[in-house]
Amino acid sequence: MIDDLHLNWSGPYSYRELLSNQQNWNQFAKPGIYLHTERSPDSGVRLCYVGMAGGRPNLMVRQVRHYLGAVGLLYYLEPKLTRRRRSPKNTEAFREAIACAFDEEKFVHLVRDRFAYASRIQVYLAPHAQRLNEIEYTLIRKWSNEYPEGLQNIRGKRARKRLTLLNIQHAPQDPPWMAGNT
Repeated sequence: MIDDLHLNWSGPYSYRELLSNQQNWNQFAKPGIYLHTERSPDSGVRLCYVGMAGGRPNLMVRQVRHYLGAVGLLYYLEPKLTRRRRSPKNTEAFREAIACAFDEEKFVHLVRDRFAYASRIQVYLAPHAQRLNEIEYTLIRKWSNEYPEGLQNIRGKRARKRLTLLNIQHAPQDPPWMAGNT
């Protein structure tokens, strides 16, 4: 069992800053944990995603997939059009998704909306190679209790063992919710 684990976070990065800089590709093409926050003029900063990259794909490839999934509407339309290997039900959400997918004006409008959303995302990366499932589970478990309205990727993962303490070291510009021990 891990009693004290230090994750060294880098960020915040916009997707553009992160993915267009070759030094970032050199530095973060490895396994680790990542966080996404959303900047909003109304509500400040909210935690919206905690994830891990086990090496294949690495931290950078995961961010490419997140970005393209968001702006390409995969994250928005796919859940409405499929039900995890089962035929979708003829629901209002399904009918709206079909209408959007095949109506150029609606599709372009939604791409613009998702592009604006992706531009508000800030990415934090912590390269780390061991016990990623446990770290991710611990962060999701802790922050989903503290920020239930914001965390989107609660996947019901169960780690075999839980970390007893996770001490997050962070840069001075990080949001207040990252301060202190978690």
